[in-house]
Amino acid sequence: MIYEENKKEVTSTIIKREKIDGKTKKISVTIECTYFWINDLMYNDHLLNYLELIESQDNKVIHKFAYLSSIGIDYQNICEVAENGRIRFIIENEGFNTQKNSGYGLTHKFSRTSMNAVKNYYTCIQIGHLINQLFELRQDVKSLIVGRQTMRGLWRFIVSYFCFNDLCETLEEILTDKREQIRLVG
Repeated sequence: MIYEENKKEVTSTIIKREKIDGKTKKISVTIECTYFWINDLMYNDHLLNYLELIESQDNKVIHKFAYLSSIGIDYQNICEVAENGRIRFIIENEGFNTQKNSGYGLTHKFSRTSMNAVKNYYTCIQIGHLINQLFELRQDVKSLIVGRQTMRGLWRFIVSYFCFNDLCETLEEILTDKREQIRLVG
């Protein structure tokens, strides 16, 4: 089967901030973006579209990105598809990095015989990470982070509080407390 490769070149100017001699200065940089794409690739009964983005400056390649998408790619939506792919990668990479390096224990396999156990464990990690993010975005929790206090230090304090205080009293206070509205800070 012969596939048609499409190409689009876009030159854009990006304003970067760099520190020079201790002062932050705005510098405009011209980035050349070259997009290549192929539509309607069949893979395991799935119809996929391939997109490649090459960013260059002064004829030197800076970054190269490749994406697979179910969205049809054309001259009108190529930049939007590439930008959404980059944003999704950033979001997924930040979440994975947090789960791997911030005490969730993602690197350990916990089961060598059951893939179901691994999936269940990862689902629990995802739920825990979600609860953690909601907790950290609360306005009243944000107000507790002052001075040199960190979120990790605040979590340690909360864990030690539950470990060394009467858990029944704490749970009773939480359960009998009046309902409150949770506000998240963006």
